[in-house]
Amino acid sequence: MKKLLIISITTVFCFNCLLSASEKPMMVFLVAGQSNMEGKGKSKDLPKEMLQCDGVWNYTDTDNYPAVFKLRMNEKKGRKTRFWDYHQQKTSWKPYLIETEKFGPEVNFVQEIKKKYPDRKIGIIKFAVGGSSLNRHWFNEKGFIQAGGPLYPLFIKNAKKAMSEQENSVLTGMIWFQGESDRKESDYPHYEKHFKNLINGVRKELNTPSLPFIYARINAKTDKETETGHQEIRRIQEKCSLANTAWIDIDDVTLGSDKVHYREKGYLKIGKRFSQKLVEMIKKQDSINANTTK
Repeated sequence: MKKLLIISITTVFCFNCLLSASEKPMMVFLVAGQSNMEGKGKSKDLPKEMLQCDGVWNYTDTDNYPAVFKLRMNEKKGRKTRFWDYHQQKTSWKPYLIETEKFGPEVNFVQEIKKKYPDRKIGIIKFAVGGSSLNRHWFNEKGFIQAGGPLYPLFIKNAKKAMSEQENSVLTGMIWFQGESDRKESDYPHYEKHFKNLINGVRKELNTPSLPFIYARINAKTDKETETGHQEIRRIQEKCSLANTAWIDIDDVTLGSDKVHYREKGYLKIGKRFSQKLVEMIKKQDSINANTTK
């Protein structure tokens, strides 16, 4: 009787092991950049079905806010001053749900990715900082004052923490939306170096040497003051020769009244383009891997 019980327990244990082993890992995507990745779309204008997505998880804090610097206004000495709260300390994986006032390209990105991979769990790790420059904030030693240093190490730390808390997962791709804040004469000459360091650094730090990296080329519209830097940033983004990188064209997407950020429909369109380009690259990699193993 005791032998039979041991056999039964062992059988159940092994069966559970098989179930666990057969479960496909969560596909995790990094979502990063500055204010247009943070997003200025109004969540209240989204269709209800887009406020959540079954099978999608978000690495977020207790207020369901991603690991980003959230802008707030503070009354001080009779005038309004801007300051930032860094939301990272209490982050964890939660079912995807839009509860913030604003949204970015990730809203439609996850919807489209889930359509392409309906049998997979999807996870996103968002780290976006409005107004951030690669030269002055992501890689400069002084970094972002409110962060106490450069943003890049914080971004990597956050990504590693998120991946460590989701054991059955695979880092599948990264989408990036940034560049406008590096148009100044003191910044744009350094953009190419920092841009390559970002891509190579993420791949090395997170042990994903072939990680697909998709980015948006900044919109063509600019002003006379930043014309030279703007065109140089676009040129660098167009000519990036690193493997497994690609850019999406957003010149036809209508800008909002401030001529910098997008309206709700614009972010949805951009999110879809991110997903299409990323899925295209993933399929290409899968095809190459399949041929090399034959």
